[in-house]
Parts: sequence; C-alpha cells; structure tokens
Amino acid sequence: MQDSDIRNGTVIITKWMPYYSAFLHAGIIVIEDGEIYVYDNDPDNPINKYGGSIKKTLLKDYLRERKILEFYQTDLNIEHIKKRADEIRNKPFSWLFFNCETLVRYVTGEEIRREYFHPYEKMVLALGFTAFAWSAFYTDSKK
Repeated sequence: MQDSDIRNGTVIITKWMPYYSAFLHAGIIVIEDGEIYVYDNDPDNPINKYGGSIKKTLLKDYLRERKILEFYQTDLNIEHIKKRADEIRNKPFSWLFFNCETLVRYVTGEEIRREYFHPYEKMVLALGFTAFAWSAFYTDSKK
C-alpha cells in the first residue's frame, strides 16, 4: 500500500503478525489533520468512553502488529464515515453480532470484498464442500 493508495474510506484487510492467526481483520481509513487513522472493532480493543469497542488508531501504530493483505477503495467521505462510526460507538465487540466485518459493513453499506482467503478458510470451504458432496451422494445412493 502506497501513500497514494490511501484515502478516506479505504478498507484494509490485515492479519496479525508476527504469530500465525486463524483470523483476518478489517478496518476503514480516515485522514484527519494530515494523519492517517484506522477505525476498527477488535476484541482486544479497550472499552471506549462510550462503552463500546470501536477504536480509532494511527495507521502506523495499527500496522505494528498487522500485515496488510489487501485493500480497496470506497467512495465514502470522512463525514459519512465518522457519522456512521459515531452511531455505533457504544456497542461492545461480539464475535457473532458486532465484529470488524460488522463495523465495515455498517459504515460502507456493503459486504467486505476480499480476494485473499486465509488457509483456515480454504480448509473449512474444502471440508464443507466435501461434506456436502458426500451427503448428496449418500442421500442419492439410499433411493
């Protein structure tokens, strides 16, 4: 990611470093007063003063423990991003109901677009496909 690639509304997909993690992470960039920040929602974020887990972190600090896997642009302006993040700033993290993808989806109004699949995701997809194919074959063979 080059500085020229960074603008308000850039969605970044990262993974934690240096250790291997089963999870990818997503955040959305805003630029304020010449500084680049990332809004994210993470179970490790401290509870903010509103009781929620959304955090705004300088990009350079955010990337100390993460590696960017991919990013994409949206057409969102900073006012929209801040307004939408403020609307849900009091919500605490939940793996099922309010995670990093939920935050990005709420702010952008769309599902996260990804090209990269984590090795665990590939394994789960392969096992799911295998189970589906096996159950279809097994069901058909019982008829």
